[in-house]
Amino acid sequence: DEIVVFAYIAVRSIDTQKNRELKFKKKAERDFLTGLYNRDKGTELINEYCASCSPNTCAALAIFDVDNFKTLNDTLGHNAGDMALKDIANIMSKHFRQYDIVCRLAGDEFIVLLKDLPSPQLVYKILNPLLAKLDLVYGNDNNSVKITCSAGIAFLSNEDRSFDDLYVKADKALYEAKHQGRYSLKIYRQ
Repeated sequence: DEIVVFAYIAVRSIDTQKNRELKFKKKAERDFLTGLYNRDKGTELINEYCASCSPNTCAALAIFDVDNFKTLNDTLGHNAGDMALKDIANIMSKHFRQYDIVCRLAGDEFIVLLKDLPSPQLVYKILNPLLAKLDLVYGNDNNSVKITCSAGIAFLSNEDRSFDDLYVKADKALYEAKHQGRYSLKIYRQ
C-alpha cells in the first residue's frame, strides 16, 4: 500500500498591491501640484512634533505668501501661476533640511516647520537667502511679472505647542511683513 499525497501550492506576489497602497497613501498626503505635503498631512506632522519635543526645543513655524501672485495669474494665466507654485516648492524642497516639514497650505501659501534649531537667530540666516531665491520673474520682455515672497515666523514656546497656536502668531507676523512693503520677513513678538 502506497500513499500518494498531492499538494497544490499557490504563490502570489503582493508587491503590486503593496506598491499601489503606498502610491495611494502618498497621493493622500501630498499636494497634487507641488508634491509637497498637503495641509492635512503637514498639520498632522507639525502637531506630532510639537507634542513630542522637549520644552527647551527651539523650533519655528514660517508661513510664506507669494507677493504679486494674483497679478501673475491675471496677466500671464493660471499655467504661469501653476509653474510659479511648482518652482517655489522645488526651491523650498532643496533649501530646507530633509527633516524640516515643508507643505503647501493652500493657494499661494506655504508653511515650513524648522525643527531643532540651535538658536532662534539662525532663522534669519536660513530664511533671508531663501527669500532672495524666491525673487522670480515670469513672462517675456514685453510682458513679465515679478513675484517675491513674504514670511511670518512664530517660535515654539511652552504656551504655543500646536500647529494652530503657532499658525495664529505666524499669520499675524506675515500680515505685518506684507504691510511693511512685502518681500520681507517678520517674527511674531508679543
